Amino acid sequence: MNHKIYGLVAAVHTPMHEDGQINFDVIEKQAELLIEQNVSGAFVCGSTGEASSLTIGERKAILQRWCDVSNHQLSIIAHVGQTNVNDVWELARHASGLNVDAISTTGPVVHQPQTTDELIRYCNIVAKAAHDKPLYYYHSPNVISSNVSLIDFLIQAKNKIPNLAGVKFNDQDFCLYQRCASLFNGYFDIPFATDELLLSALSYGASGAVGSLYNYVAEIFHRLHSAYKLNDMHNARLISLRILDIVDILKRFGVLASGKKMMLLHDIDCGPPRMPVSPVPENVIESLLEDITSIIEDTCSLPVTDDATFLCNTYGKEK
Repeated sequence: MNHKIYGLVAAVHTPMHEDGQINFDVIEKQAELLIEQNVSGAFVCGSTGEASSLTIGERKAILQRWCDVSNHQLSIIAHVGQTNVNDVWELARHASGLNVDAISTTGPVVHQPQTTDELIRYCNIVAKAAHDKPLYYYHSPNVISSNVSLIDFLIQAKNKIPNLAGVKFNDQDFCLYQRCASLFNGYFDIPFATDELLLSALSYGASGAVGSLYNYVAEIFHRLHSAYKLNDMHNARLISLRILDIVDILKRFGVLASGKKMMLLHDIDCGPPRMPVSPVPENVIESLLEDITSIIEDTCSLPVTDDATFLCNTYGKEK
């Protein structure tokens, strides 16, 4: 299927109250922030959105809320991956009836497909439930260590899954990335999903990216893209190093828990992560925010013009 993701798509957090219940009121503020930051879309209920810790009913309600508040200014990509194939079918059918732009799924985390045919059969179930919506297979070897070759999957799936649009590529294997992106003369769309390596992905032709850092430091990635497009590789590399510094800070208390607290940089409280993930200790939140703020200010002081900003509109047309 001919579909392309342009620009930055935020893998959005699921906001929660202190008791772990979903705080639906915050989602509108998250959407407004993404629009303000020129982020092109929201990847809803992925690993950053704590999908594996949510009920099917919660995931449906969260996706519905994102569709309601996006105001046609954000592309909405619904992640429907789950271990139980019946739940995946239900989530995909629900998403196909909403104003989503695409649907994405991992393979099952438990009882993983052992052959290419098994993975294709699984993804075909999702594709059929999604009807005419573009489908993106979510490749993430850190989550699913499948022995199935991604190249073999794409080659064989091309004629078996009509609405397979491409792969959300959460991997550091750039040889594999390049091979996927070049298959059938670029038939598949391969949005890149490892935030801290975006500069490398740009050099391999990436035009779209999905990641959690785009929730709260999108400006830095716009500047990275600007520097790259202007062939200012000195500043592009400096910005890329700053992004690595941000990731190192987030890892102190876990990228998920720390990322939810980073939303406080924009006066948005996404609350704690759901158990069993531990929240960031209250006594370090202020210093965590200060450290990230220092990096943002340092990065934004670099002399990079913004005439090549990584922008796109809602329906995947590059500006």
